[in-house]
Amino acid sequence: MRKHVNIIITIICALICIAILTVSSGYAENYSSKEELRIIEDSVRTAVVRCYATEGRYPKTVDYLKNNYSLTVDEDRYFIIYEPQGGNIMPVIRVIEANDEK
Repeated sequence: MRKHVNIIITIICALICIAILTVSSGYAENYSSKEELRIIEDSVRTAVVRCYATEGRYPKTVDYLKNNYSLTVDEDRYFIIYEPQGGNIMPVIRVIEANDEK
């Protein structure tokens, strides 16, 4: 009888460990995805600021940054939301995943 109890306890502990690892993996993947979006957004923002410092105005489009400031973004995976506010006001910049349905 004692042997059966030990086996059951071992199985329960193993299932708990598997559940914890599964949940942790999901959180890590979500964090990694958010961090990647933040890095891309920072790259766009850096190119925008570099353009402003060089030319005295913010660029009107992301294409201008791609053509003149070596900005590269995987457009199959990410959309850049870029809303210019005027020549001397920092544009609104946001990056979302292309398959993001939010």
